[in-house]
Amino acid sequence: MTRLRLGSFFVMIFVFQGLYAQVARDTITIWSESNQVYISSIVIHPDQSSTEPHSVVYLLHGAGGSYTYWSDEMDNLDALSSTNEVIMVLVDAQGNSWYFDSPVNTSLRMETYVSQELLPYIDSAYHTYDMPQGRAIMGLSMGGHGALFLALRHQELFGWAGSMAGGVDFSTFTSHWDIPSLLGPYTKNKNRWKAYTVNHHAATLESIEVQLMIDCGEDDFFLEGNNALHDILTERGIEHRYNTYPGGHSASYWTARLPEQLAAASKWLKSSQ
Repeated sequence: MTRLRLGSFFVMIFVFQGLYAQVARDTITIWSESNQVYISSIVIHPDQSSTEPHSVVYLLHGAGGSYTYWSDEMDNLDALSSTNEVIMVLVDAQGNSWYFDSPVNTSLRMETYVSQELLPYIDSAYHTYDMPQGRAIMGLSMGGHGALFLALRHQELFGWAGSMAGGVDFSTFTSHWDIPSLLGPYTKNKNRWKAYTVNHHAATLESIEVQLMIDCGEDDFFLEGNNALHDILTERGIEHRYNTYPGGHSASYWTARLPEQLAAASKWLKSSQ
């Protein structure tokens, strides 16, 4: 184990050689000043001896998961990193944080962590394109919400965002997934709940520069919210890709969709650099 100090970051890195040629995995643990805790991620990266930088895809998990979720569910992430020539960062949400800064629980500031701590570290430790056209973010369920929420609020950081079965309007699920502990009881904080949803935020923006790719299962309990987001974006003339597919809210759904989203993100990132 090697401990490095990088600015205000303390980082512990564990390196594992991947199964695919010139692909490696690092488990990094970063001290988050905003959350006052160490937070871990897995970084899957192509050969860093190359003179060419790589684009970065930030991959977010859903409620009840952790930074190991995608790696636990899929055994081909190394191949996907290699094929798409991207660095993949498997982000931890610190429980069911929904990837925003909670106005109630000030010990959960995940928007600040991702945008101001994790991204700068990845760009300093790996050979990346340090610009929006070099970064994509995507996720499932809670992570789908997080990917769109972070990308729309930080268009200076992300050029592409994808959601798979995303909880883009959680305001109709008033007692689920620890959201009351983040935003307060719904009955007393209805406006706050709406303000933190992707759908509400998308409706307030004059323009969106981020490339958006959204999908949802036809039997998913989040389908209504995703259809509504599609309608909001369409009515505002905002370009996006939206598809529904057979399936419910399950690992079999989003693990089938991830390769498609990664390929689309990689294609756009390469064409934009």
